[in-house]
Amino acid sequence: MTATRIYRFFYFLLGLVGTPLLVGILLLVTASLWLPDIGQLLAQPAQNAKTDAIVVLSGGGPERMIHGVYLYHQGLAPELWYTGEVPFSQMPRFTDGQFARDFAIKNGVPPGAIRLLKTTSTWEDGQQIGKMAQERGAKRILVVTSWYHSRRALCVIRTQLKDAGVQVFYCAPPAGAYGPDNWWQHEEGLVLVVNELIKLGYYWWHYGLIPWRC
Repeated sequence: MTATRIYRFFYFLLGLVGTPLLVGILLLVTASLWLPDIGQLLAQPAQNAKTDAIVVLSGGGPERMIHGVYLYHQGLAPELWYTGEVPFSQMPRFTDGQFARDFAIKNGVPPGAIRLLKTTSTWEDGQQIGKMAQERGAKRILVVTSWYHSRRALCVIRTQLKDAGVQVFYCAPPAGAYGPDNWWQHEEGLVLVVNELIKLGYYWWHYGLIPWRC
């Protein structure tokens, strides 16, 4: 191999390794400029309003139900619905919905005002919310879910309820240690946002749900 070819091969390897490294360093240095945009893309603006039902989406920890109960006591709706009424794999006699219902009752929500919806995914949430809205004659609902879940959740629910004449409003629980503007600085926030981006891609591919059109 001649010296010229050696030099060319060396520069080729340098470019092959150096370019991705340079891009990675550039992205890391400028992270604070563009990572908040991802958080803001996922987080939808709150639209508190008096409705026929407060709909708490399961998952995300207890803060969703806590906030749903708070909104109920603020008089924003006469009913409180909770999705995800499925048994735990290790405790088949108990469900997430039962725990949520017990919590709501202990905090002053009448048992007759609570409705549990059997769902295992955000897509099923939209389906069952639509059925419950029709059954209860609800025309306005207030959805409660975490900020990072709000774009996909509202996109699903509004898509599935668009022909039912149901207005969908949204309210997020108060942000904890991390929010749309600093989610990457906390391990839990980083995991949740990355997972949510993957799910957005899956819903686009599997259901044809285009997030920015909802």
